[in-house]
Amino acid sequence: MSYFKGRPVIVTNQHVIIGQTKLTIENIRGQKFQPKSGFLAKSADVAILALTELPKGVTPLPLSSNVDQITEPGNKILIVGNSLGDGALTTTKGSIKAIGPRKLEHDAPTFSGNSGSPVFHIKSGKVIGVDTLAKLSLKNANWADEYSAQQDDATVEEAGVRLFAIRFDNEKAWNKLNWKSLHEVAVKIDQLESQISDAAAYLRSGSYSSISDKEMRRKFMKAKEHWDSENVSDIDSHNLYIRAIESMQDSIAYNIRYLKEQRMCYVQSRKVSLMASLATNYDSALRILKDDYKLSKELNAGKYRMPERIRRYVYGVTYWWSSH
Repeated sequence: MSYFKGRPVIVTNQHVIIGQTKLTIENIRGQKFQPKSGFLAKSADVAILALTELPKGVTPLPLSSNVDQITEPGNKILIVGNSLGDGALTTTKGSIKAIGPRKLEHDAPTFSGNSGSPVFHIKSGKVIGVDTLAKLSLKNANWADEYSAQQDDATVEEAGVRLFAIRFDNEKAWNKLNWKSLHEVAVKIDQLESQISDAAAYLRSGSYSSISDKEMRRKFMKAKEHWDSENVSDIDSHNLYIRAIESMQDSIAYNIRYLKEQRMCYVQSRKVSLMASLATNYDSALRILKDDYKLSKELNAGKYRMPERIRRYVYGVTYWWSSH
């Protein structure tokens, strides 16, 4: 809790509050309160939740308005949070490794549940960022990166995890928080993610049983039954199979179009953009299945072997998706 532009606020990450229609916050003293409004940064995973007043006995944390002027690599930091989401206040210590205009890299141990935690700059006593992001070092690295990481003075390690906090002092553009809209978009994103996962599972296995959506699974099951029937021609069966694939493609495309028309927060917008790129590649793989009569017949006869051209789409793109 702190003051931002003269108002009492709570600073956290957007991905912490996404999917909520309302929020109840409890502090270490057991005091509960509900922020009614807030703001979302347009270009970073930061959210500010507005309070009518600070709870009694709470001392606001000072936010730095000039992080790059008071910090330098090597400075000690302290992160206070809810490590592993166990409902107990924890602290981890470390130091700043690198400073950027929007991010700070640090080495303080960070766990699930630490998202949204304040990062204290011990020297100044101010909060300089919001603990946000962890990513694998040198994932998909080239030989030059690997060589450089082995040098004694390298700031990026050859193996391990890089940890980042988001600065909020340089965020100038904010959108007003709309709880209902944020929740509705989150639900649609979950649907889209499920549809893309279904497409990936089907392309990997060739079995309709791997599809989680009941209606979509029923369409592929019907196509399989027609392939197995002696009373239905292969052409008719193939046409039914094509319609099932097209239904999967259309459902994914519809949700992407819908989401792109919505007002999303930064985190949602970035996720939809990545899923749209992934969906384009899966769409290409599904088109191969749809257009290849022999392949689709083998698929429904249980003799499916994923061709190399589809394998590249499924495994290569899925690996790319997991790295983002």
